[in-house]
Amino acid sequence: MKHEAASIRRTQILNAASHCIAERGFERATMDDIACTANLSKGSLYWHYTNKSAILQALLDRFAEELIGLWRVRAELEPSMGVVEQGQEALEAFVSKRSLLETWVELLHHSEARDRMSQLYVN
Repeated sequence: MKHEAASIRRTQILNAASHCIAERGFERATMDDIACTANLSKGSLYWHYTNKSAILQALLDRFAEELIGLWRVRAELEPSMGVVEQGQEALEAFVSKRSLLETWVELLHHSEARDRMSQLYVN
């Protein structure tokens, strides 16, 4: 297997994790499942993420960055954009990406994920 840049591997892992979590749920998705879905060895997976909680944190950060990015673009186009419009952007993102919605819903059941989301939205 070709050696890829760390950022490419992390993206590959997060995509696989999102798929596994959406399909099996956070608790039932295993590091083995994620490694297999990403087509990586477990060693490679653990090189980038120490455990499933670290993957969870990275997924939440990625989701937040994606949504905040959408809001920034929209705010540049519509400077008067408010909370309702931000909510619509989030809803449109969830509707257009089923795995994002399924993963997000699954993560809402996880207390560590809820705590992390609270931190993201406060900061």
